[in-house]
Amino acid sequence: MKRNFIIKVILAVIIIFTASIYLPDIFWSTFKFQSNRPRIAYSPIINDILISESDEITMRVKGLSYRYVDRKGNKYTRDEYEVIMPQINFAQLVFAGKMPDSINGVAVDVPLLRKNLFMSSFEPYLINGFAWKWYPLMESSPGRVSLEFPDEFFKIKSRMEIIDSRTNKTVEKMSQAFTNELIKNGFVFPAKELFGNPTTRKAFDEGYFIIDNAENLFHMKRVKNKPYCKKIDLPKDIKVIHFNIHEIPLKEFYGFFVTEDNGLYLLTFNDYRIIKLDIEDYELNSSVLRINGDLFNRNVSVVNDNQFSNFIFNRDYKLIDKYKGQLLEKEKSSQGKIAAYLFPFSLSPISSKSMFVNFYLKFLDFRFVVMNIILLLGVITFFFVKKIPITKNIFPLLLILMTGIYGLISVFIIRDFNSANESKLIK
Repeated sequence: MKRNFIIKVILAVIIIFTASIYLPDIFWSTFKFQSNRPRIAYSPIINDILISESDEITMRVKGLSYRYVDRKGNKYTRDEYEVIMPQINFAQLVFAGKMPDSINGVAVDVPLLRKNLFMSSFEPYLINGFAWKWYPLMESSPGRVSLEFPDEFFKIKSRMEIIDSRTNKTVEKMSQAFTNELIKNGFVFPAKELFGNPTTRKAFDEGYFIIDNAENLFHMKRVKNKPYCKKIDLPKDIKVIHFNIHEIPLKEFYGFFVTEDNGLYLLTFNDYRIIKLDIEDYELNSSVLRINGDLFNRNVSVVNDNQFSNFIFNRDYKLIDKYKGQLLEKEKSSQGKIAAYLFPFSLSPISSKSMFVNFYLKFLDFRFVVMNIILLLGVITFFFVKKIPITKNIFPLLLILMTGIYGLISVFIIRDFNSANESKLIK
């Protein structure tokens, strides 16, 4: 009897954990939540921030639509919005014959506008991302129209070891050359982090940015089969957490990096100048960071659970404007309030803060206790009606009180936690 009870308890735990994964997922798939965060842009024509908000009534009747306003409350039609935002709507303006020859005295054309458009983003899950065992050592100056994927791969432990993937043997001469170049520039082995973009689907290759064992930052790449290495002088007392490399034709900066103290920095192209961007509200372990660029400005957005912030910089990276707004948190929405009563907790195999599959537990508050008590009273009433002895079924009742709807499902599946001769539960 004791053995059967233990087996049934284990089965109940499995059912509860399984239900805590799938029931909340089914709930949120059925009752979808959308925060409707407005789009924030900066117009070089009116020199003001423009807000694009979704019109829910129009969305239901005609499909997706936006209303466009500035901070003074002035409203714009879509056509008017495109005219005062020519740097991102040039394709439509050219098609409509409305594209100006110059903007604020700056002569423009489509290739120039297109070259200056870019978007880069960083999300918390990249901090706990997958680290490769071996990294492809791409040739940055291949002498060809396009990049080619290399046969050589490397890792940096006690030295930089390069292997030929065709033979799986160490390329000793090349390994020694790259190791010596790193040592010459003050590299402390082993490497802690490597950041790169190992793909041929990019305009050019800038190799890797590497954090050594002393928290120094280095730029390393392969140029005409020879090593190139540059130690980057970081500001005092900062620790680089992630480097987002940016290999685009604009060649204005190598990329941006975030630091342990929630700082955001750009690393300029060729001269390795470090620019700290004046932003607020950024938390590297939870905020989503996006940088949008055009010919005139840089728009940095920081999105958190309950608010968003946009910071507008000119091309010299001086802050010229900012805009902040509130967001309805998922947990505070109508669906979230219902879910808080229904589910004591939820498990998920994935998380926005990690690339790895695991069991991620989420607990909101104690509102679920109300539903648990209602379910418990319902089951007790059912027991009275069916004349099921309550004193001999304390464990399943405690299970329902503690885990609510999950425990109720396990009780109805297992039905009898005791031996058939001692009690009956739900027949």
